[in-house]
Amino acid sequence: MAVHNYFQFKLASLTVSWVNCMRKLVRLSVAIGGFLIVTSIILTGAVFLIFLNIIDISVFADQASMALLTLVFIAIGILDFIAGIILLLKR
Repeated sequence: MAVHNYFQFKLASLTVSWVNCMRKLVRLSVAIGGFLIVTSIILTGAVFLIFLNIIDISVFADQASMALLTLVFIAIGILDFIAGIILLLKR
């Protein structure tokens, strides 16, 4: 009987540990999602200002800006993928 109670206690503690880990992952995915939303709003605003000819496109046409924008889009894609995997594992 004591062995059964011991294993039942271990199983309960593992379940609590797993739930706490998933809560942290969900918080992380929410934080990443918030960052992605803010970043996409800023990028959408920049594109909108370019379409309205308020910002000149040549500002973003030099090599350094193009490389930086490419890295930003790659980083956003990676963060979006990570947030999607975390939310997929939540289920």
